[in-house]
Formats: sequence, C-alpha cells, structure tokens
Amino acid sequence: MSSSADSSSVLIGLDYESSLSAGAVLARYYLSKSVKVSSKQQYTRMYEIWTDFCQRNGVPEFGADHKQLAACLSLVMLEDGSYSKVVTLSAAIAHEYRIRMLQSPTTHETITLLFRGFRNEHPQTRGKNDQYSEGSERIVASNPDDKICPVKLTINYFLFLGPTYTGYMVPSCTPKKTPNPNKAAPYSGALSDMKKLMSTLGYDATLYGEHSGKRGGATAAVANGATGNQLKRLGGWRSDTMAAKYVDLSINSRISMSQLLQN
Repeated sequence: MSSSADSSSVLIGLDYESSLSAGAVLARYYLSKSVKVSSKQQYTRMYEIWTDFCQRNGVPEFGADHKQLAACLSLVMLEDGSYSKVVTLSAAIAHEYRIRMLQSPTTHETITLLFRGFRNEHPQTRGKNDQYSEGSERIVASNPDDKICPVKLTINYFLFLGPTYTGYMVPSCTPKKTPNPNKAAPYSGALSDMKKLMSTLGYDATLYGEHSGKRGGATAAVANGATGNQLKRLGGWRSDTMAAKYVDLSINSRISMSQLLQN
C-alpha cells in the first residue's frame, strides 16, 4: 500500500476523535515515516539490543535515564568493539522515543561525553570512514601557491580555534560566534553554511551537497591518472562499486567516448 493510502486510512480512523488526540496520532504516524525504510529496518534490528537489555535489567523501555542508557551502550562497546554499532543503537533508541514524542536519554550531555570516551579509548575501531583500519591520519599534499590549498586552509582553521583549544574538531558556534567545544556542528547547519559560502563565491549552491568535495576530488584524481586501487585507498572504499559512484566522467572523457562512437 502506498504512503498516501496509509495516510488516508489513518485519517479515516480519526473521524470521531477530538482534534487534539487525532493530531497526536497523526503526528506519530508522520514521525514514524521520518526515516528511510532501509534505516528503519536497521534501527529495528539494533533496537532489539535495547529491549533485551531493559528486560534483563528491569529498566523501563520508555522512561530510562541517561545512566541506564550509558550502561547499555558501554556494554555493547565492550562486547563488540564497534563504534558504528553503538552509534546506530543510540540512533535507533532516539528514533523510537521521537516517534512517541518523548524526551530521549540520548540527548543528555553524558552520552555525548561517553561517545567521546569510546573514540579516545578505541581510536583504531574501524568505521565506515576507516575501512582499512588506518586511524585518523591523512596525508595531503600542500600547494602554497594556491589560494585554496587544503593544507593552508586547514592550518588557518586550527589557528582560528587557537593553540589551547580542546573539543570537537568541527564545533558549533555560541551566540557570540565563538567555537563551542562541547557541541559538534549539526549536519544541517554545516550544510547550510557550505551552501551560503558557495553562493558568496558565485557558485550555484543548489549543485553542491555534503559529498561534493569527495566526488570532485575523486573525479579529479581519475582525470589525472589515479588508478582504481589508489582511488579506493585515498577515498577509504573497499569496493570498486562504491569508488565508481563518486567518479563523474570528465569533459575530456566524454568527448573521447563520443569520438570512439564516431569511428
């Protein structure tokens, strides 16, 4: 059944209810549709870890505090050693609380610090951005004559943060426009700022997204002779398919292909 049909069936069932209760039920329905089907399936599998923990320890599934959540996440981290797994588990729990319009214990500052502890204690834990278990070290060539040299921009950024700064590498800003070391910049805010910057530089911001830099870099690398293996290592991909998704055909490549068809 389509989403529109599902929505209609919900509305039909609410004909005889008050507007407040009907709205609340409808809100929960739409909140349940706030994540993609693939993410929801993954959340469902991971959420079973939480329900099992609650049942074994007499913890209320919806009403747990940050201490109980921290205990669950820590046990999973110790048992599996997978940072990505505890991140997904936390997201699954947050989702279930959100669709019920409840305050989730995942938002407590203790949980934020807990994840920082996970990263510090398990720096070599392989995540989706570290498929070769190389940690966080990256080597980038410097081009001092280029105004947008990535090394120069990175150094300037760290100079802006200051030599005594400790906290998130990409922090959010305080109302006074200073870095807030205890809070990471949200995805939506970072994306919005990036689009504003592109507009300021005279580019069409609608053409740029979160992965534009990675896609552009992969495309440029291939155009300049990078091999498939080099591309996968630099991009952190293990599969040829994933690496290929980030490479757009250059103008020269398209012209060459067109010429081949004409011969």
